[in-house]
Amino acid sequence: MAEDIDAIAPTNRAFNTASPEKVLEDKAAKFIAEHGEIAFNYEDERAVLKRVDMRILPLLLGAYFFQQLDKSSLSYVSIFGIIEDANLTSPCTEFKSLIALRFLLGAFESLIAPSCIAITQMWWRRSEQTLRTSYWNAMNGVTQIVGSLVTYGLGHIMSNKIYRYQVIFIFCGVTTFLYGITFLILMPDSPMEAKYLSEREQLIAVERLRANQMGVASRKWRWDHALETVLDLKTWLWFLIMTSISIASGGIGTFGNLIVKDFGFTNFNAILFNLPFGVIQFGSIVGSAALATKLRRKGLVTAFISLLPIIGTILLLTVPRNGRTKGVLLFGYYLVSCLGAITPMIFTWQGNIIGPQLFNIKDAPLYRPGLISALVQFAFVGTLGLLIPLYLMFLNKKHGKKRVQLGKRAEIVDESMLKKKEIQQAQDSDGADQKEQVISIENDNGLQDRSDLKNEDFIYVY
Repeated sequence: MAEDIDAIAPTNRAFNTASPEKVLEDKAAKFIAEHGEIAFNYEDERAVLKRVDMRILPLLLGAYFFQQLDKSSLSYVSIFGIIEDANLTSPCTEFKSLIALRFLLGAFESLIAPSCIAITQMWWRRSEQTLRTSYWNAMNGVTQIVGSLVTYGLGHIMSNKIYRYQVIFIFCGVTTFLYGITFLILMPDSPMEAKYLSEREQLIAVERLRANQMGVASRKWRWDHALETVLDLKTWLWFLIMTSISIASGGIGTFGNLIVKDFGFTNFNAILFNLPFGVIQFGSIVGSAALATKLRRKGLVTAFISLLPIIGTILLLTVPRNGRTKGVLLFGYYLVSCLGAITPMIFTWQGNIIGPQLFNIKDAPLYRPGLISALVQFAFVGTLGLLIPLYLMFLNKKHGKKRVQLGKRAEIVDESMLKKKEIQQAQDSDGADQKEQVISIENDNGLQDRSDLKNEDFIYVY
């Protein structure tokens, strides 16, 4: 994984060796102060990045895969009679019990994405985060493929003791639980506590993140930060865009097999035709992330990607179900699968309950209310994808004015988003005026446990 980026040689910085307690709350700052300055080159950093990719990334991939597998199990079994038999399940003896367990599942799984985001920000530079986030989020597509194949196989198991969908539930639940134990054993809490890295590698892993201006880990709850988050306009913009895409994906994800089945396919054929859905979703997630990384325009890419599920939803709403249009309907359904590519963009910027309620089996085979709702959500997401960058540009200009007031340069280089050769080109073009910045730990705002709004050196990526 390390081959897809250029590592950045460290900026020369002045390290303070004062007592860590007198320096900062951020654990990375204390770690650097305790161990002092370290010199490393381009090859050293790439070696550490490769080790991080080989250890941390697979753990994230697995965590998101098994979470999504367990979460999507209701979609897989929707064609095996769970709707009719929900009041007969064991240990659930009535529909209310089933809903209660699904609520608990949703409550626990809701922690996965924020945790994966926090881990991604803790281990990778901002220029690397979009692609890494797309990798673990692309497990949605892999889950669709593997889950469909597993469902196809387990769905053939006939028993007088339990229903077929219960076999699938048990398989998904047990494998997810076992992986959770594995994750708990192998995942280090932070780069400073990664025992699989040497002390020198730990220092490199921490130092390379300083350009992010985001710190690494303070583990101290700040009520002022919490209040600022609630009052921050960005919070509500991302809440709206995330809720919108979650509503749409929640409905499509849960009723996907039923939608395909109502094109005129049998139960098991509907499962197999969901395999391309997963392949396209995987490709669109990673491909769009690579494009956003290259263009450095997440909002524009988000708006563009939103057009694909919009077209697909329109096809599902307008093309008749007469047995002769299966190909066109499948094409529209596969375009809708590109909705998964939007989520990583929002994650790196920074419902599923409502979505399934908008789809109802009484609306089969068209599912018109649910699809119209999804269409509106896709359009809304695309619009916000164009508007949010405008607000982020405004904040960048505001930070620039604040830097001038503090006697700093108005324009600064966001090294966290640059490759090594780009930094060198900037230095060569500016000559003597563009020197490597010397920043002490105390003066590095990224290690001061400051929020982005109060850190004038933080640059928003849009």
